Amino acid sequence: MRKLAILLLCISFIACEKNNETIGTEPTPLSLEQQLGSYPSISLFTEAIAICEDTLNASPNEITLFAPTNAVLNQFLSDAGVSSFSELKENIGTEFYRAWLGSHFFPSALRLEQMQTAYIPSLAYNPLGQQIHTYSQREKTILAINGQYINLLAKDIQIPAGILHISRQKMQVPTITKLISANGNSFSILKRALQMSNNSLASMLNRDDKMFTIFAPNDAAFDQYFQDKRCSDLDGFIEMFGGAALEDLLMQHISLGSYDISSLNGQSIKSLQADKDLNIFLSAGNLMVSNNAGSEANIVHTDITAFNGRVQLIDKVLKLP
Repeated sequence: MRKLAILLLCISFIACEKNNETIGTEPTPLSLEQQLGSYPSISLFTEAIAICEDTLNASPNEITLFAPTNAVLNQFLSDAGVSSFSELKENIGTEFYRAWLGSHFFPSALRLEQMQTAYIPSLAYNPLGQQIHTYSQREKTILAINGQYINLLAKDIQIPAGILHISRQKMQVPTITKLISANGNSFSILKRALQMSNNSLASMLNRDDKMFTIFAPNDAAFDQYFQDKRCSDLDGFIEMFGGAALEDLLMQHISLGSYDISSLNGQSIKSLQADKDLNIFLSAGNLMVSNNAGSEANIVHTDITAFNGRVQLIDKVLKLP
């Protein structure tokens, strides 16, 4: 009996040691590159990540990734006149490369049916370290991102990092012009106005070498403005007042620099219209903007961020004297 008790004690001791070893040894988490290695159709995108994975800044299990296929990225590299992502990064610069890569990622795990029509943050950042937004628009199974319709080869793939969608399109780095143009629900008039301005303000706001902030009137604001001016629409305004008047009107809504508007309460910034300031202030708890002529508007949606600046959505057109 004594020998049996000693034998049982030894077996129990060995079992405890094994359990302790099992409990103390946790499997090493797979890197994102390793997770995507199971999908050979996106191996080129995995290579792109390997060069610049430090752009990703999201909690584990909470990433949405739209990964372009190899065919898409081969064409992209060919169009750019390069043979590798290292060469691409060298040509376009580290900041823009990181922004391009990060534009394929979102910091929450979203299945296709969970994508909403809204400005949503991506894992891309502009040169000032501001998190770039993307305009997502979904109607049932049809998804557009920054105005580009997304054709998915595969969707809603669960990976340890979150959700993977395999796409037949690569994402674009959003500029101010792209974020405005993509949102036809709010900015269809502003989009046309910027394109029709004498000096192509749309091209200016598409540049990636300067920062701007635009106080962007929505369509309802322009409709009311045209009604006040007794013209039917944008074309009627240009016919009555001329292209120069349109450009003056738009220029006073734009400032050089990318501003965190909520931090500018009680301050003024210069617009691109000569001698015209934009004043930021709180009124009854609402953040507002006004010009030197006393015209003012509510800032309805603040700090929609692009690679080259920010969009502040306002509910009225700031009138010139």
